[in-house]
Amino acid sequence: MQLKDAIEEFLLELDIRGASKETIRSYRNSLKTFSKYMCDSTKLDNIKAIHIKEFAKFNKDRGLKMKSQNGYISSIRALYTYLVDEEIVSKNLGFAVKLVNANDKKEDRRKRK
Repeated sequence: MQLKDAIEEFLLELDIRGASKETIRSYRNSLKTFSKYMCDSTKLDNIKAIHIKEFAKFNKDRGLKMKSQNGYISSIRALYTYLVDEEIVSKNLGFAVKLVNANDKKEDRRKRK
């Protein structure tokens, strides 16, 4: 299965389950960015944890705020949770990346001083 097809199936499932339009919009935007980053036609079998980590770094390098960075990671985690539940993949690659938290930023500032 291709990534873009998995995303569409996931978004359809969210709609069926009654997720709010805003939730679906948020997931769609985040996962569309991830899909473009990975090249839309990428097969799920070809996606590895390193790709998720590189995507997280890509978002950090774009200067996104912590909340936005975490939103992208959380969207990938939700997608992969669905894919694991549906037995389309065997592992949730979204957990390859930790969420960014405020304490990480404080440590970065301390190191710079």
